Amino acid sequence: MTNKVVTVAEALKIGRSSDQQVYDFLVGDLNQVINEKKAQIADFDSQLSNAKTLASQYASTIRKQNEVIAQEQARQEKARKEAEEKAKAALRMVGMGEEYDKSSPFELSGGQKRRVAIAGVLAMDPEVLILDEPTAGLDVIARDSILELLREYMETEGRSILISSHISSDLESLCDDIYMIDKGRIVLH
Repeated sequence: MTNKVVTVAEALKIGRSSDQQVYDFLVGDLNQVINEKKAQIADFDSQLSNAKTLASQYASTIRKQNEVIAQEQARQEKARKEAEEKAKAALRMVGMGEEYDKSSPFELSGGQKRRVAIAGVLAMDPEVLILDEPTAGLDVIARDSILELLREYMETEGRSILISSHISSDLESLCDDIYMIDKGRIVLH
């Protein structure tokens, strides 16, 4: 929204013809700005009617504003901590211990990167998980661990997994339906 002051006369020039339309126009724009916390309303009569001194009145207004800001900061900090805990829990689910929490992605092997990618989507707790070659590049132990994790994921009601893989043995014990595709055509179901 651009910074501009609109008078009632200017609002009428914009094409508003009735008092109600002018009111709706001004209130709509003001509400948007206020809701985005970009404005404060200066209602002089009500602000000053209960004030003992000007300084105490404005100090009260500033305290209230600071309380709102502190509450928002606390909410954001709580959300940040919850997200970090979810991310760590997802990393643990795919076998990535605490030693990896502060690792750079550039320090990880291909298999570790694959596990981190799976952890990233598991942290979102989706109803439908879509995976492309989830076990590619993993050693046998890591592969079995990921497949077990996917089995556990499927135990929750309402969850589904769509997997593409060249390793059909991975899919046989995991999937209810298997489609084999060759050159864009289903050759086996």
